[in-house]
Order: sequence, then structure tokens, then C-alpha cells
Amino acid sequence: MFKRFFTFFAAFVIGAIVAAYGQSVDGTHKIRLNQVGFYPEGPKIAVVLGDKGGSFSLQPVAGKAVFRGVLKKSLRSDLAGNYTWIADFSSFTTQGKYVL
Repeated sequence: MFKRFFTFFAAFVIGAIVAAYGQSVDGTHKIRLNQVGFYPEGPKIAVVLGDKGGSFSLQPVAGKAVFRGVLKKSLRSDLAGNYTWIADFSSFTTQGKYVL
């Protein structure tokens, strides 16, 4: 029982800060996440809005980047006609609080 709780809590902590910094009510941030936390071994994906691709990084709240990746172009949406960019950081499994 304790192990299950710890796993859930660790997953929550990994994504809590990423989600809080990645989404914004006023729309100034262009990173979209659909959850508050991530399981350490589970898939971790964010959608980035914008016209250009590029790179992304994951870093502790006060620190240097601990993970870097390249945004991948999404399929074109038939409804909006726009592309988005996918930030996949699934291979990052270190528990903690991070900013994307």
C-alpha cells in the first residue's frame, strides 16, 4: 500500500511544477499539458503552439537544464489547418519538480 502511494505521489511531484508553469489562464504561455503529474516511467508529452519548431528543455525550478529535446512537428489538423509541436520527455525519469 505504501509503495503504491509513494509511486503516485512521486508521479504527481514530477509534473506539478511542469503543469503549473506550462499552462496559463491568460494564454501567454504556449505549452499545453493535460495533467498535473507524470509517472516516472510513463509517457510525458506536451504540445507547444507556434509557427516554428526548435528545442525544449526541462529544468528544476532553480537550476540548469537536466533534459533537452527537439520539438517534433505534429500532423496537420483538418479542423484548424495548423501544425503544433510535440515535446516528448518520456525518457526523463528522475523524480522532482521541473519547469518545461
